[in-house]
Amino acid sequence: MTRVSVVGCLAGLFLAVGFVGFAGAKNTDEIERQGMLEVVRDRGLVRCGVASAQPEFAVRGGDRVWRGFDVDFCRAVAAALFGDPAKVEIVAVDQGGAYQALRDGAIDLVARHAQPTFDQAAAGGFVQVALSFHDGLGLMQRLDQGKTTIGALAGAEICVAAGSSAQDDLDAAFTARNVAYRARAKQSNAALRADYLADHCAAYAANRASLAAIRSGLPTPRDHVILPRALSKRPQGPLVRQGDDRWADVVRWTLGAMLVAEERGVRAANVDDMRSVANHPDIRRLLGTEGDYGAELGLSRTWAYDVIKNVGNYAEIYDRHLGPDTALALERGANALWSNGGILFAPPFR
Repeated sequence: MTRVSVVGCLAGLFLAVGFVGFAGAKNTDEIERQGMLEVVRDRGLVRCGVASAQPEFAVRGGDRVWRGFDVDFCRAVAAALFGDPAKVEIVAVDQGGAYQALRDGAIDLVARHAQPTFDQAAAGGFVQVALSFHDGLGLMQRLDQGKTTIGALAGAEICVAAGSSAQDDLDAAFTARNVAYRARAKQSNAALRADYLADHCAAYAANRASLAAIRSGLPTPRDHVILPRALSKRPQGPLVRQGDDRWADVVRWTLGAMLVAEERGVRAANVDDMRSVANHPDIRRLLGTEGDYGAELGLSRTWAYDVIKNVGNYAEIYDRHLGPDTALALERGANALWSNGGILFAPPFR
């Protein structure tokens, strides 16, 4: 398999590959001269940016250890490169600061970032290499209300953060359906939470992951339900500098390996057995017992095995931090594999 064929099959990866955005200055001289893969390898660790506003995605505990969905992806990239998930430096960045940190070379990638809009994509500078998490505007209400459609909320008052993208999406969703509503919009999340608990609004509007976090902090989370249908799209994934295809491939295929592993039933607990007995060619190629697909990416033969053994497949990191047995209790929904009714997929490993 040639380098050209590897890059060619990447074009169909995940739905979000190839979208670029955000104006950026030139990369640092060192990165331009060597390429990001060589810079990271010479340094001996990955510098990975995470947004720490949502603890389930990234939080530093009292033991000063970072944990979360995004942190595990950072660890997976380190495992792919070095065979050791600990060879990573987690850097907290806000949504705006992520671009500057990438531009300056302070970080090598952002673990998860919203997909660029049209005008941001036209500006160039950075590329979202894959889709790792799909979010969107959701509505939360008391379980006993039973208003499961926008039409049922006609004329209702809805809590939403003032001036936020959630308010814009809420207006667009109701306007498109010719349904009137009243926004109870406030800047303070605490004030919105209080209004919702006091029944001043029939529903609470925010991105679904944010709603799950808000629900987990309510006195009786089980009494509140997030309606299953998202009212907008908010695709998110790893972000890197534009123009370094080799580094983008490494980050992209780290996620790809985790998705292929889930699809083929390869987990951290059984990866050693699967490596010995699996007959499916995708699994044998993934785990390095057939061919040397790591060489195509500048990695070792066992790079994907190292990712799965040390971090797990996609389902494992999702369930560990976001799934039904966590405080968030966020159903997979669109983040399920294509074969289970979701939109996540990776091409065959060949």
